[in-house]
Amino acid sequence: MRKFIICALFFCMGTTAVHSQEVYSKIMQMSKDVAEDRSRSLTTRKIATFKVDELNYMAMKARELMPDSTMRMLDVQALAMYDYVELFIKQLTIESKKRERKAVIDLFKRITLENPRYFDMDKELIMSYINTEGYLTQFSLDTDWVKALDAVKKVLSNL
Repeated sequence: MRKFIICALFFCMGTTAVHSQEVYSKIMQMSKDVAEDRSRSLTTRKIATFKVDELNYMAMKARELMPDSTMRMLDVQALAMYDYVELFIKQLTIESKKRERKAVIDLFKRITLENPRYFDMDKELIMSYINTEGYLTQFSLDTDWVKALDAVKKVLSNL
């Protein structure tokens, strides 16, 4: 249902006057709500925390490096990141063996590393989810999510 709402908002952007960052803001709010919901599993809250941190990083870098760019870019990147994480979770649930699950994690991690958006030199920051134990979303924060989503879909279609 959430994905439908987000997609509907994104579709509306092309057909009506929607406030800038509406998709970004909706994904941010949903992610914050999940991250703060103590009734959810710790893993679910950590995934939502990754989304919040990624969205904050994305906005920070956009303001820093592209202050005159359209805010629609944040919506596009936010939706692609959301889809990427959802596809990752879907692929993990399909795999039952530990080795296969590790292969999925490694694939999605590698693709985020191969598709940087900002070429940020602060490796400690952008690798924080890769270098911190206990996070399922071992992804680089500096990712072009549109390119990464396309790349992972191509790899998965060839399997």
